Amino acid sequence: MKPIDALLNKLPRPNAGYAARGVEFDVYRAKDLYRSHWNSGALREITLLCRKSYSRYGKRPLLDEYDKKSAIYLVRAKYSAKSSASSHIEEWLSIRMVPGDGTPLGVHEPEIFEYHGKSADYLMRRKIGGKDFWRHVAGSQRMCGIHPYAIAARGAKRKTQVVFLGDPGHKFTPICFALMHAQFVRDYPLDKFPYFYITALIRPDYYKKGLSYRVRGRNFRPAFTDGNAFLSLRRGCLRVKRDVFSYRYPLYWFDAKKLLVAINSERKKGHKLPVKVLAPRMFYNISKEMRVAMDRLPDAPGLKITPAERWYRGMAAILKVAGIVAKN
Repeated sequence: MKPIDALLNKLPRPNAGYAARGVEFDVYRAKDLYRSHWNSGALREITLLCRKSYSRYGKRPLLDEYDKKSAIYLVRAKYSAKSSASSHIEEWLSIRMVPGDGTPLGVHEPEIFEYHGKSADYLMRRKIGGKDFWRHVAGSQRMCGIHPYAIAARGAKRKTQVVFLGDPGHKFTPICFALMHAQFVRDYPLDKFPYFYITALIRPDYYKKGLSYRVRGRNFRPAFTDGNAFLSLRRGCLRVKRDVFSYRYPLYWFDAKKLLVAINSERKKGHKLPVKVLAPRMFYNISKEMRVAMDRLPDAPGLKITPAERWYRGMAAILKVAGIVAKN
């Protein structure tokens, strides 16, 4: 996998460009819907660099079978650097939009939630109706990114130099998130691609912080419909089928602080020393005490099933308050 500095000069023209309050946003469609071919080798490599961020949760393949039918997007945000040694700072965000129809069938999100032994996709089918209900569903998935880095052109050949800024956190995630979804519905309008329901897995902590855009003392966030509410169930009725992912990637599927307390509680019963920090390698082989600890905890990510009009209206609201305008 090539480093980011080797890829920046190989980027194609963005599909769309925007600006707001001194920040520029370049939107790229890295891969088209239903096509296995990528639109650019550089965009494919940058997508893989974004997905490496999942390593914080454990070992997960960077690509899977759902990518073949997905539309995959990237956004680069560029803004001024405070240091005179750098010309500007960049950060990247990526998502994929998985159509429910096509091969493999489904989006692999409602399928891993259940209520009294019935999977959420079965309940969705009963509510939406129709044997081909998957053609009306798309999943917004695999949000990931490249942390901010400073960039400057130096030397006779003006070679691009990249310096990562540690882990300061992304500044423009809500805007980038909204821009990619706005581009998707522009590329694949609802009258031709009738994905009337959008699914997503969202952690409450990330929804409140990572996806929150604050302006004039108010927080603006994407409009999601809780899966329980959509299916007319009481809050918390839908539960994850934990054998699918939860035990393999507990740092994502559980609240890490609560998980640490639960694991140390079990270790104390066995007269073992407490664990200070949780790391992915600890869960490559799940011990009995770890599984018992996990089974005492609620799921962290929640399933969202949002009508498309509400979904895209929420994205448009974020872009409006952010002052986003198209570049010439």
